[in-house]
Amino acid sequence: MDNNSKPASRPRLQWDLLVGILPLLAMSPMLIYQLAGLWSRSSMQFFPWVLALVGILVALRFSASREVLRPSRLWTAIGLFVLTVLIYVYSVWEFSPWLAHLAAVLAFTAWALGRFGQMHWASVLAWTTLLLTTLPLPWGWDQLFNDWLQTAAAWTTTKALDALAIPCLQNGGLLETRSLTLVADEICGGLGSVYAFWAFGIAICLLQHRSFVVGLKTWFLVPVWTLLGFFLRLFGIVIAQEVWGRDLSSGWDFLLIEIATAAIVLLLIWTTTRFFTRIFEPIPVADAEFGPVFSGLNKFCCWPQPDPFEELEPEDTYERQRFQKQKSEKEARQNAFKPLLWAQHPAAKWLVRGAAMVLVVAGLLPLRSLASQGFANLNFGRPQYSMTQLKSLADENSLPVELAEAWKRVGFDAVRRSPRSRRGEFGLVWHYRAGEQQFDAILDLPLIGWSDPAAELASRGWKVTQDSVELGDPWPWVQA
Repeated sequence: MDNNSKPASRPRLQWDLLVGILPLLAMSPMLIYQLAGLWSRSSMQFFPWVLALVGILVALRFSASREVLRPSRLWTAIGLFVLTVLIYVYSVWEFSPWLAHLAAVLAFTAWALGRFGQMHWASVLAWTTLLLTTLPLPWGWDQLFNDWLQTAAAWTTTKALDALAIPCLQNGGLLETRSLTLVADEICGGLGSVYAFWAFGIAICLLQHRSFVVGLKTWFLVPVWTLLGFFLRLFGIVIAQEVWGRDLSSGWDFLLIEIATAAIVLLLIWTTTRFFTRIFEPIPVADAEFGPVFSGLNKFCCWPQPDPFEELEPEDTYERQRFQKQKSEKEARQNAFKPLLWAQHPAAKWLVRGAAMVLVVAGLLPLRSLASQGFANLNFGRPQYSMTQLKSLADENSLPVELAEAWKRVGFDAVRRSPRSRRGEFGLVWHYRAGEQQFDAILDLPLIGWSDPAAELASRGWKVTQDSVELGDPWPWVQA
């Protein structure tokens, strides 16, 4: 018995090593850069909870897992693993931690498809979708989407305030009242990002075994509930200031309103899953004439979960015989494939081994870069400064009193903003004037990564007619 069990477990162990463990180790240098970047963004700091949840789900099913023998699914997993290697090699070439993050998610999908043969492939893709919530949209689309949500929240807040005859002014994500100035990205950032709410919605559907239709409709409604949460946050702060004269935009007061609005959104997401589950619950087949129609609707609404009425035997003798015949034919179709052991198939075996070796070699380059740079130089979150440290970096006399074309310095300010501000918590502002014209020279810090001042001004209501990014030495700069 022991002699037979050991050879049977070898393909699974080799699959775990070549497709699971080695890719994770090879990608870890690039993933460390990506994790540092994610932790530096308050909207993405929920990702450890997602990783922990996926790890728990895998651990609960790992002991009962069995090897995939269906050729189509196994070749799909191997093809996905090869695609993972190609993406990671390109990420090393371009030094793109974002692509390495994508490659890691695809590697997990390939491993899980080949490792959990007892699971429906759609359930594996649900795990993948949960992991994808930790991957921001590329090319700045995530920031554009967040800006749109925050601007929409500011706009709806002004409409509600207009209805209450409270004077207000909105410019992009900037909301001003008689006694308060709110910046949407400072109020709506932090706890309760749309990515975190997406992760919660997918996790609820996974844990409660909801159907694909319910999960999809919940997924589409998450941005709506997120927008409602942003609106409640902005509207509540303004109303508290106008009615009770209390500023809730900072400190413990803001934390409480932040938690309250996030809890409301989570409750709405949970209610949404419950509502659509009742709407799309299976329909009992009561009429033989319309039986196929109801059966098709049930399969569509329950997928990938089984139709609970499909396994019920009819009471009629003829219908029972036909049911048993169809059940036997279905089982025969499910078993009518020739099992494929990937470790015994030469092409599959060497394809997996070769791809794993390429992945390991590609992982040596970023490992060398990480070793030379050192962990101490990685920023997990924004650096923390005090106002005293800020003033030691630069002061009023750091810029000249007069500039060309009769520009004269007329003032200097050291500004402290919300720690959630995209512009940085601190700003040094030099004010210059020439006749009726005025401009400000601003040094914002601390910032992580690329910061586009033109996009920042656009989010506050400015219209950028033209901008360009110049690649200077050693840093790029924006001219708008």
